[in-house]
Amino acid sequence: MNVIKHIRQPDGAECIEWIDPASGNWCLVVVKAHPDYKGLVWKWNGDLEKPSLTPSIKSTTYQRDGKTVRAINHYFMTNGVIEYCGDCTHQHAGKKLPLAEWKDD
Repeated sequence: MNVIKHIRQPDGAECIEWIDPASGNWCLVVVKAHPDYKGLVWKWNGDLEKPSLTPSIKSTTYQRDGKTVRAINHYFMTNGVIEYCGDCTHQHAGKKLPLAEWKDD
């Protein structure tokens, strides 16, 4: 059961994507970059069923429903499980949730 999708680009770059179980949002990171790419690159263990990434994933939202808010989602992905850090501003801070099966829709 794959819980992430591995994407290979024609230029040699590679990304992985998954659904964050806390927010239901789609997430994507670069795991192999094109030589001209200047952004962040994560280390991935290559496993589609029990993926691990380093470093952690952190996102901050400043707008929601037209109001300025500070929402933090910060987690580690280890062996297909998301471990949410204590600085998260949602109800899953400090908890672990498994990734759901990836479904191409």
